[in-house]
Amino acid sequence: MRAFTLIIVLLGVLSSGLAHAEWTLVTERSELSFVSTKNNSIAETNYFRQLDGKVSNTGEAILRISLAGVDTAIGIRDERMREFLFEVGKFSHAKLEGSVEQIPAVGERKTVDIPFALSLRGMSTSVTASLDVLRLSENTIMVNTRRPLLIQARDFGMLAGIERLREIAGLTTISPVVPVSASLVFIQQ
Repeated sequence: MRAFTLIIVLLGVLSSGLAHAEWTLVTERSELSFVSTKNNSIAETNYFRQLDGKVSNTGEAILRISLAGVDTAIGIRDERMREFLFEVGKFSHAKLEGSVEQIPAVGERKTVDIPFALSLRGMSTSVTASLDVLRLSENTIMVNTRRPLLIQARDFGMLAGIERLREIAGLTTISPVVPVSASLVFIQQ
């Protein structure tokens, strides 16, 4: 009876799509955005345009974000963020790492809370992402944040950079808490 149960469990894992092959991020169909708030009431949506990610056949998930790919729709602001906030000369990427247990069946959606390690500017902290995972086809999944991740600038030594940006722009405030949202598409290789 135990052998039969083990076979059923293994078949379930194999049919989940996770054990067959690696899933790779489709950058042109994926988006990572964040909202910056200045002067306590002016919110702007910004993006990271250069992403790379995968989910391995063992369920290890990684998303690499090129900090040089920040896009605020204002060139000089992008340059200043790269230099003073992200310090891309020293820290070129941010990285999220976690583990995915199961991919849903085709046409199904699964809501999961997944803990991730977020590494940014040489520092790391734990965050939990509430995600919707939707299997669009046999070899395509979409992962969306259900709620934005709230990233604290102080956790990554970014308060001095925010202060420098505030001074340069002549602003009263720039919020040190940044909501981050994602819509990510992966294909199975």
